[in-house]
Amino acid sequence: YIVEKAIPFGLDKLIRYNQEHTKLWEMEMPTTTGSWSSKKILKTKDNGYFIATQAKYSIAGITNKGYTDMHLIKVDANGNKVWENLIGTEKWDTPTDVIELRDGSFIISGNEQDSNYYGVVIKVSAEGKVEWKKTFGASDDRTVMRSAAESSTGEIIVVGWTISRILGKDGKEHSYLIKLDRNGNKLAENVVGAGEFSNDSINIKLTKDGNFVFSGDK
Repeated sequence: YIVEKAIPFGLDKLIRYNQEHTKLWEMEMPTTTGSWSSKKILKTKDNGYFIATQAKYSIAGITNKGYTDMHLIKVDANGNKVWENLIGTEKWDTPTDVIELRDGSFIISGNEQDSNYYGVVIKVSAEGKVEWKKTFGASDDRTVMRSAAESSTGEIIVVGWTISRILGKDGKEHSYLIKLDRNGNKLAENVVGAGEFSNDSINIKLTKDGNFVFSGDK
């Protein structure tokens, strides 16, 4: 298992232990130019790990574009860094979920925030290259992406919440579901909830019969 540990002098550590709680390896994450915190740690099919973070710093060859960017890191089973990438805008960019697709590529859901919230979905290759990025929301609405899943036929389902008048709704907060194809094209979308209270979809999972179940707050 993996744990994150904050330590002094502008460093964080990721530490992997076995079932007997013996430390196998540790990896330091520099934070001297801004805060670092993991938002999602995913064990990958090759027994490595994919780490999605929010950080205010630059990495070798890539300059931070805004207040915080998404820092994506792939490490192997021994904690050696395979690749890393920094994805962002001039806004606050925050990853919320990451999944590995059947072809070994990755989907990251997240948000961009300035005076508003915009939901984003990003696909990166197994080598960490951005294949596409889609943004959802409008300047007078708010849209947040929380969780993603891959369907049995390869479509991508992302859930979150939106304060928007899409689909003829009332501009109040509703759970938001969107389906994309492998190239990021929107196939369908829907909103759920009466809008009288906060309706926030937080997690989505594929069921054995090929459907989806999602949970959230009201």
